[in-house]
Amino acid sequence: GNEKTSLFQALEQAYYSKKEGVKNLFLEILANDYFEFLYLICLSYLKDDRTMDAVQETFIKVYEKIDVIYLAAAEKKDELNAEELDAYIREYIGRLARNFIIDHYFRRKRKVEELNDSLYNSVSEKPKSNLWEVVNSLNNVYCQALVYKFKNGWSRARIAEEMQIPQKRVDRYVGQGLSLLKQKLAS
Repeated sequence: GNEKTSLFQALEQAYYSKKEGVKNLFLEILANDYFEFLYLICLSYLKDDRTMDAVQETFIKVYEKIDVIYLAAAEKKDELNAEELDAYIREYIGRLARNFIIDHYFRRKRKVEELNDSLYNSVSEKPKSNLWEVVNSLNNVYCQALVYKFKNGWSRARIAEEMQIPQKRVDRYVGQGLSLLKQKLAS
């Protein structure tokens, strides 16, 4: 009959089918039934014209993570009824949205400002243009990590993918890079 496909069913089909159309069904349900939900989350953080961008980015993130979301939901399948399961998926997607926004719009901005402040304050006599020259003189991986993170503003995942290393190592490289940079600039 005209039973509504649950979010979980659509997700399950999207997971098992390699056909784009089936994946799109899941996104369609999301777009129709959960657009407002995602929009409100994004709006509560951004409150400006970046909200729509954030919603679209979140949809892309969800699309890229269909497998992860499905596997997380499938684990709960036995303990939750259909309604609770859909609520769980919605929560999960909401978390993705929040994390994405915090990562993309807040953490990055703050980190760049912190980096600039701490570096330029500790070395106010050195001209700013010199900063990237000093970065470039670091050991290659640290230099790369810093350029990707602060110059390009890339996410941890993107850097990890680009450098073909685990995400945890990205943090280590960035951390090492920053302390080396401070030493070089202070000397």
